[in-house]
Formats: sequence, C-alpha cells, structure tokens
Amino acid sequence: LTDLVVVRGVAAMGCDGGGVAVRDEDEQVVRLTITDTWREGQRLRQEMPYSTHLPSVVAAIVPEPIFLGTREEGLAWGQEMDLVYTTSGREAWASLPLVAEGEHLGSLTVSWVEARAFTDDEKALLAAFAAQCAQALLRIRVRQAEREAMVSSRLLSESLQRSLLTEPAH
Repeated sequence: LTDLVVVRGVAAMGCDGGGVAVRDEDEQVVRLTITDTWREGQRLRQEMPYSTHLPSVVAAIVPEPIFLGTREEGLAWGQEMDLVYTTSGREAWASLPLVAEGEHLGSLTVSWVEARAFTDDEKALLAAFAAQCAQALLRIRVRQAEREAMVSSRLLSESLQRSLLTEPAH
C-alpha cells in the first residue's frame, strides 16, 4: 500500500514524500513505512508506541488531521519534530487519519520540501485521498484475515482427517 500510495498517488498530488502508519491495537504501537518519491524503492520502517508525539502517530490514534505548513509550526507542535526537520529536509507536513467503515486504521502522512499555507481545497483533496487509502488498507486487512482463516480451517480439516485414520496394518 505504501509503495502504491506514496510513489504514485502522493507524487501525482505534488507532494515530495509520504508514508502510511498502521495501528497495532494488541501491541499498542504504530508501524510507519515512509517512502521517498525522489528515491523510489528506499523505505524507512519504524515501530513507535502510541505515546510518541509525532504527527503520524497522533493522527493514527486521534482521528483529527494535522497540518504543519512551516518549520515554526512544527517545532511549536512538539520538540520531536526538530529531529524530523533536521533529517528529512522537508518543511511542510500533513498527517491525516485513515478511517474506513468506522474503524480507525492508522494515518497517511505527506510532506513537501518547501513551506506552504494549506488551502481548504488542498485539505479536502488530502482528506479524500486519505479516505481512499483507508478503504484500500481495510480491503488488504480483510483479505489477510480471510487467508489466515482459510489456512486455519485447512489445518483443522487435516487434523480431523488424520484423527479418523486407523493405524496402518503391519
């Protein structure tokens, strides 16, 4: 999903990079995968606890979008952003929750090299894109659950069949 969303979709919207954060309720962590549109194929994967105060994590936990158009806004939002600005070379960030069918799945984060003032139209476009990403992520999760159920069912069937077999004749 990250490759499709970031490398193709985010770049088509004029963003310079982005990522998808997926919630893991059992472990209380967010798994973030960031892909740089300039260097296709390079990914950064991180696992962060729910308590991390970064836009990707907060938007994955609280269903509210976060728009940081300038470095000053980002630094005012939280001190963790200092390292993000220093290492990323990006000046503007937007993190939007991924919500599908009432289920809060994670967040979509996009970035730009230059600072920007987010217009209402840009915010609406990003929200629509995040909604589409959430639908895709939900479909991926459903398919994965179906596969796991199928494997479990097959293993149960095989176990039952083996239990019904008699010992081979000597």
